Amino acid sequence: MQRNTYLDVVKGVGILLVVFGHLTKGGQIWREWIYAFHMPLFFMLSGVFVRTDMPFGDFLRKKLRTLYLPYAVFLTVDKLVGTCTLMRKGSGFADAFLTSKPSLWSYLGTHFRTMNAPIWFLFALFLLQIALYFLSKKRALLIAAAILTVPATVPLWYFEIPYGELYLNAVPAFGFLAVGYLFRDRFLSFDPASVLQKKSVPVWIAAAGVAPAYLLCSAVNGGVDMLCHLYGNHLILYYCCAAAGIVLVLLGCCALHAVTPLRRVLAWFGQNTLCILVTHYYLTREAFPALLDHFGMLYLIRTPWMECLLFAVTAPCLVPIVLVCRRWLYAPLGLTKPKRG
Repeated sequence: MQRNTYLDVVKGVGILLVVFGHLTKGGQIWREWIYAFHMPLFFMLSGVFVRTDMPFGDFLRKKLRTLYLPYAVFLTVDKLVGTCTLMRKGSGFADAFLTSKPSLWSYLGTHFRTMNAPIWFLFALFLLQIALYFLSKKRALLIAAAILTVPATVPLWYFEIPYGELYLNAVPAFGFLAVGYLFRDRFLSFDPASVLQKKSVPVWIAAAGVAPAYLLCSAVNGGVDMLCHLYGNHLILYYCCAAAGIVLVLLGCCALHAVTPLRRVLAWFGQNTLCILVTHYYLTREAFPALLDHFGMLYLIRTPWMECLLFAVTAPCLVPIVLVCRRWLYAPLGLTKPKRG
């Protein structure tokens, strides 16, 4: 089956926005624009690519390999780093191992505290896709479950829910996953060139009207962060902003797809979202702050111009990281073995 390069472009734009978002600080307006929709976008795209037409045993083995395995691997990496850090401070191995973050409970999706925070997405997606497998057998049941995620999110938004309980993080995400699954055939057969024709002018006029409304509403509804159970000032506004942001990105990627150099670059990033997701945080939140601190420039870390500069450095740095992951670390990442020769 031939790859859908348009969806690769969408994933490429999405993962680059994730990387840039992790270089920004809370409260900045462009961070609010990104966080308003970027995780819902990825859950929706994940729904597009879920295949439920196989025995559950095969399905479960595949998800354990492609989602839970990389989650557990990078959780273990952070556990070893945390243990070594405490041992350097004088703790014994047993005490350091038991008290370092992440805790052993994190492997079960609770008490999630770790250096590489973005891997929460893998565990949540693992749970959601298993739920989707059973619910997809009856379309009406799937639609009902997707709708019910909205009222189910109310207590997560209204009350103080403990940070790091990934089972709860999966609740509001299921609706987006289900939408991607329900419309998967349309997404997979979608021709982005059709949106660039003259008959689609009304669509672009409507998008031009939605865009400023989205930028304003997402800025007003700031503080969104699905990992922290933060959905802004109003839950309905969160869902509206997420939907509007997704639509605007889907439309914008139609134009990007038409430009061959951009299509190739963005599609490459889109084809390697997993490698980028699980590795970029070590650059954006660990290596770069440590480097700036070494040169006495840490005070610049969250200034707008430095964020843009670090992003310009991070994007090309991800290329060799991805190549190393795909060539030598494909097994722990659940990727297919590369062809030799």
